[in-house]
Amino acid sequence: MSASTLIIGIGNPARGDDALGYEFIKRINKIKNTGNFDTLCEFQLQIEHCLDLAKYKKVLFVDANAAIQEPFTFAKITPVKNQSYTSHALSPQALLFVYEDSLQRKPPPGFLLAIRAYEFNLGQELSTMAANNLQLAINWLTCNFKRI
Repeated sequence: MSASTLIIGIGNPARGDDALGYEFIKRINKIKNTGNFDTLCEFQLQIEHCLDLAKYKKVLFVDANAAIQEPFTFAKITPVKNQSYTSHALSPQALLFVYEDSLQRKPPPGFLLAIRAYEFNLGQELSTMAANNLQLAINWLTCNFKRI
């Protein structure tokens, strides 16, 4: 482990705005001077990601979200046993729950950066509005990373 924070970008680059987490990681890696972090890109979260979290003091999940109205939201998250707990893809909160349940210890503090998305069609490019929201989220993280 070379960093204290893991940033996980969640999403599929072949499904339009679902690529926001993936694009976030691509772009933030180009400006690594933002802070001391490692990155990981995944289509979806799996139980096995508990082992990735175990190496860090904090974890930031970045994902597309069509339900929010703001360009992006940032929130501390806690372990929650939700519907995704029994599926093949976990929510960030469910992953923290699985971590705590399976490893029998508190997970690292988790945060979720949700970026407003609009289009999720297969083969579609990132929409202009989502790309603008992505840049706003990157600008915000660049200024606030050390406070997280």
